[in-house]
Order: sequence, then structure tokens, then C-alpha cells
Amino acid sequence: MTLEHTLPDGTVVKVVPESDLMASYVAGIVDGEGSIYLKHHCTNQSGRPTFQLNVVISNTYLLMLELIQSIFGGRLYSCNKFPHGGRKRIHELIWTGNNAEDLLMWLYPYLIVKSRQAELALEFQEIIHSKEGDRARVLSEAELVVRNYYRETISGLNKGG
Repeated sequence: MTLEHTLPDGTVVKVVPESDLMASYVAGIVDGEGSIYLKHHCTNQSGRPTFQLNVVISNTYLLMLELIQSIFGGRLYSCNKFPHGGRKRIHELIWTGNNAEDLLMWLYPYLIVKSRQAELALEFQEIIHSKEGDRARVLSEAELVVRNYYRETISGLNKGG
């Protein structure tokens, strides 16, 4: 089934949302212009770190990101960053937590460059889901070690190329 999407500038595009072609297209963009990482910060209540899966696509071509967002959701931001002193603004499309997990599950078979990061991120989400009962509880030292392992391993892969 082909759908027509009208982008904010009035451009009409035809897409097949559930198709292998669309999944491979978006996976290629994530491979080339995206990032998969685990964000960590300390909560005010416990002072202990929390961890969240993020997938981000950064690009100067806003219409492409709006098309992807119209199909797959995510939050779109325009940054005050201009790469290499250029004139084009960078835009970021961001998925977090379970939304990032859903996106990666769909794209995983088509990822090449970032397939290992996606695999680790999905493993991480499985661990998170198995421990979700009490969200306010303090993580044990063993849980912190495991979560930091995933964060550092994914980060290391991102630096590798």
C-alpha cells in the first residue's frame, strides 16, 4: 500500500511505510548520518545514574527528516550548529527509550555500519524491561556495572568509525 505524505513545504511524496525498501532507506540514513547511544545522567533523588537509549539522525536536509518523522515519529529539533562554518543549519531527529527500541527493531535487519551498536542497544533494552517493576528503586552495583558496560561498549564502537 502506497501512502502520499505532504511535507510542510507542500511537497507530496509517495512512500510504502511497512516496506523493506523504506526500512533499508532509513537504515542507510542511520548508518551514515545517525548515532545510537546510551545517555546517562544522575537523578536528583538518589544521585545514582539512570540510562536511556537514544537514536539520533543529524542532517542539514530538513525535508528528509520531516518525511522520516511523519512515518516513524521522533522529536525534531533545529540546532544552532553550522557544520564546518557553513550556512546550513543542522537538524536532529531523536527517538528515546521504547520509541528508539521500536525503531531499531524495525531497522536492525538492514543496518550495516551500526548493526553491532543496534544489537547491543536492543540487548540493553531487554535488561531494562526485565527490571522495570519499581522505577524509583536504586540500581544495585551489579546493575550499574552491566549498564555501564553497554554504554561504554556502544560508545567505543561509535568512536571506531
